[in-house]
Amino acid sequence: MAAFGILLSAVLVLGGVLLRNYVSLNTVRGPLLAGISNLWREFLQSAPEYGRRLESLHRKYGQVVRVGPNTVSVSDPSLVAWIDLSDRGTVNTSFGNDIGTATESSVDPQQYASPHEQRIEQLTSTFLRAVRKQRTINLAVFKLFAADIVQHMCSNDIIQPRASQVPFATDPFIPTESSYVSSFLNSLLLKCPIAMLKHKRNGCLPICGFVPESVKRPNAYQPVAGEYQRSGNVSLVAIGVECMEATFASVFYFLSTHPATLSRIKREIDTIFSMASFSEVLHQTKSYALPYVEAVMKETLRHVMIFDYQHQVPPGGVMVGEYDLPQGTVIQYHADTIRHNSTTYGEDSALFRPERWLLADTTERKRMEEGLIPLRICFRNDSQTRAAWRSLKMIIALVISKFDVTAYYLYCEVLS
Repeated sequence: MAAFGILLSAVLVLGGVLLRNYVSLNTVRGPLLAGISNLWREFLQSAPEYGRRLESLHRKYGQVVRVGPNTVSVSDPSLVAWIDLSDRGTVNTSFGNDIGTATESSVDPQQYASPHEQRIEQLTSTFLRAVRKQRTINLAVFKLFAADIVQHMCSNDIIQPRASQVPFATDPFIPTESSYVSSFLNSLLLKCPIAMLKHKRNGCLPICGFVPESVKRPNAYQPVAGEYQRSGNVSLVAIGVECMEATFASVFYFLSTHPATLSRIKREIDTIFSMASFSEVLHQTKSYALPYVEAVMKETLRHVMIFDYQHQVPPGGVMVGEYDLPQGTVIQYHADTIRHNSTTYGEDSALFRPERWLLADTTERKRMEEGLIPLRICFRNDSQTRAAWRSLKMIIALVISKFDVTAYYLYCEVLS
């Protein structure tokens, strides 16, 4: 009888705990098991294709989904764009505040680019000479070059949190051609006849080593956010810088695999370069409109950004859409659920289609830009990164104008 009483008490206590868990966020839609125990959420996170599974939950339950007793996942960019700023107390306790478009700024980024003009021109000239000497280039070298540009233009408080995770060229002098050429060694070894035969037999795709798994295998994700120490709002800024570098190199991957896009971007760039010199374009001495290049970069960033970020609701709670979330609730947003939000990016969100950025009206484009969360936070908190983004855009135009970009056994081939 005593044993039965103990068992009954244990069942009642367990039932009370589970009921309390479920009631805490019972107004938020989601799987029943998600509201009872964190075990369901842990199982979801450990399952293959975690991002895709999370995306399917949002398709079923809506923009805000309960994925744990005190955890909700949000897929609407307009609801999460400001979250990382709230640590500084600079936002209201309501999601969806206007934080501007990804390219807007009250300060002209050109004032940050001007002091670095000579250095950037030297870096670019050295890089282009190194590229010209090679027939086929592993795009990891392009990311290394982008890191050099960003490291030079951005402040130490952005670079430092990434130092242990992201390999930078730390030499204070201009990199030599050999420093870039040496980066080709791995690519050359992988492309020898024996290695290529092995790749073919084993079904391997030796594409640019740096390209995120979300590009090579769309269902596989390794969250980036966990790789950085969170310090105020530095973490998302650091991730934004990393995404910016990956975007620069990934642009050439997407161009080499989308001939129509490459043809259109060449026409736009040829028009600009028929009226301007190398230095004028690189230094942005005039306002050169490159809308399609910008659209290609944004679409590339949308596909390559990787993060799985969480934020705890501050005292007083917040309103997320129609839901009033109490203090302590964990809000999660995952890159896959945002990049494939059909309401924001259309039913063809899985496709690489830069035209979506040009065809959208002002309201739609602003909503789409809100989905580029790491870069938006990065731009809002550091004008130097905006200048770096503009410089990388001009360098992309220079590379495309001077070289032919084609795919070579799923490598990017740059022909002088």
